Amino acid sequence: MIELFTIFGKGGLVLWCFQEGGQLFSDSINEFIKEVLMQERGNCSIFKHSDVAIKYKLDNEFDLVFLIVYQSAIQLSYGDQLLSDVQKRFRDMYKNVLSDNKALFSSTVATFKNFGDQFKKLVSKSLAPFI
Repeated sequence: MIELFTIFGKGGLVLWCFQEGGQLFSDSINEFIKEVLMQERGNCSIFKHSDVAIKYKLDNEFDLVFLIVYQSAIQLSYGDQLLSDVQKRFRDMYKNVLSDNKALFSSTVATFKNFGDQFKKLVSKSLAPFI
């Protein structure tokens, strides 16, 4: 199961986030940023830290990171497809904001709030072959 899905800019601005449960993943995400993003080791799509795995996809055009956090004891077989689907849908919905730095940095949580419904649909679609 997905513990956390987040979309953030490479500069650190969190655009959208979904979290299941109350566990904090800041240590794992900070380690991911330090080990993968800051050292430009984006050639692998999975990063493990403590008891969690982080599957991610980089979007170089808009400098975005799409990231799934889940327990490393399970295998998230639909993760790659979900990352691709979410990236495509998010870019399609918000390309005008993403391509305008002034609009992006003046945006609020409300700007991307409606993406939650789209995310739920994409998760259901990705899970369908496995149910």
